[in-house]
Amino acid sequence: MSVQFRQEASDDQRRDPDDEDIMSLLSRATAGTALFGAALAGCYQSPHTDCTIPCGSDGRCPVSFSCNHGYCTQGAACASDGSADAFDDAATGMDVDADANADPDAPPVACAWRKLQTDAPRPSARAQAGAAYDAEGNRMLLLNGTGEAGPLSDLWSLSLDGNPVWTELMPAGPSPVGGLDTFVDQGRLVAFQQAEKPVVWTLDLAAPNAWNQTQLTGPPNGSTIGAATVLDVPNHRLVLFGGGTEAGLATNGTSAVSLAPQIEWGVLMPPIGAPPPPTFRSAAIYDRVGYRMVVFQAAPTAVWGLLLTTPPAWTALAPSGGGAQHTFLRGPLVYDPHGPRALVFGNDMALPGQVVDAGAPDADTTQGTWTLSLSSVDSPTWSQLPTSGVQPDPRTGHAMIYDVVSDRLIVFGGQVFGVDDGLEYLDDLWTLDLGPCR
Repeated sequence: MSVQFRQEASDDQRRDPDDEDIMSLLSRATAGTALFGAALAGCYQSPHTDCTIPCGSDGRCPVSFSCNHGYCTQGAACASDGSADAFDDAATGMDVDADANADPDAPPVACAWRKLQTDAPRPSARAQAGAAYDAEGNRMLLLNGTGEAGPLSDLWSLSLDGNPVWTELMPAGPSPVGGLDTFVDQGRLVAFQQAEKPVVWTLDLAAPNAWNQTQLTGPPNGSTIGAATVLDVPNHRLVLFGGGTEAGLATNGTSAVSLAPQIEWGVLMPPIGAPPPPTFRSAAIYDRVGYRMVVFQAAPTAVWGLLLTTPPAWTALAPSGGGAQHTFLRGPLVYDPHGPRALVFGNDMALPGQVVDAGAPDADTTQGTWTLSLSSVDSPTWSQLPTSGVQPDPRTGHAMIYDVVSDRLIVFGGQVFGVDDGLEYLDDLWTLDLGPCR
């Protein structure tokens, strides 16, 4: 199926009417960060923030959140009818004054790593698999990747209620192969296959009987190979930055793929502000509190924000904190809306016998778990999470999601240096409980 370019729907067509005030602020925020900061102060009035997390089955919500009118809210939060609902402290056990008498000199509380054991059947060892969190089913979806025998073509579901259980989903007909950018949007698994002529694969998660595929014509900025890709949640579209051609020529263009009402190239207005340099294989997250794409570049090291207003606007961010702004930025990152923050684990491997000081600003910080706080619009801060328990081996190419309901990271597989310094594929499953160290 071939599709052509179309004009992106107008902002008024895409937005919910309740979103008008905050989006008016956001669209004017490109004139200065002070106004954008004011917009963030009223973030609970925006459907781009925590108040739009839908309640799971049986009214499940993340830690310290409650279910109001079908949405998870915190504080005097905007419910689906736009009214403010009181937060029920007793229902969640949250002590709003818990930090009032905290000892400022006390050592930080550590998050706990745990290795999870699962029975067969389970996914084979692999790296570069696509991963997505399905809030409706409270599960991790794991797609394809590459193993010892080469590119894989399979789909697995990991239940996150109680003891984790792997289930293989086997849609009929043609299926995607190898590593793809993977998201969940409107009850569908969306897999974006980067190529000179990219393909969008979709699978109905309520009835995963067969994949649908849409072949796109040539991308507007030349290529999507190695592009950083995020899901712009309220607008049901993918936003892409950078990438390169098969000949290795990097780009710094931006483009969008509309996922509704049909899958096709959308028109993303040229961003204002100086863009990042041309980049191949950057990492990125969608910051829905800040309504922006945050791009992490490894060479040269830099962090950039693309405000997704009309027109979009680039801002060079200047992270403080040291330590993590090095080789971390070439692998999976996940978004934690409660910070808001980006979470990073691993992403590069120490060479055999190499001693790594994860706290040194000039180190190859391959070990440890890091966060980038995004609460400051222009000056995010890196910090290393204190962790306890047996640590996963430093690795690259692993699959990772943030489990919203249980407030934890889930990590599967990847690669490490094995026997005779060769690369070894992994099939281990780990969780990092984040609640204790917030």
